[in-house]
Amino acid sequence: MSYVVTWWKGETRQSVARKDEESAQKVAVNLRARSDACADKSLVPIRMMSQDVHDRMQALVKAQNNTRCKHGLLRWCVKCLSSVS
Repeated sequence: MSYVVTWWKGETRQSVARKDEESAQKVAVNLRARSDACADKSLVPIRMMSQDVHDRMQALVKAQNNTRCKHGLLRWCVKCLSSVS
């Protein structure tokens, strides 16, 4: 299963795809370490998700759907999108 790691760099959303969870975790850990080292250039939120959740998230962005998840913190929560089949 493919995984995607997303983060923000300034006003631009960045992402990278990896073929397995382990390599995606390594990318996320590396990004978090870089973010912690440079507080003025924070890369958070750094999120790791499966490719299908990322595709659902991108479809919502493309449709300009501003629905908030049940947690109300983000427009699209990885946990909420993961539970939708």
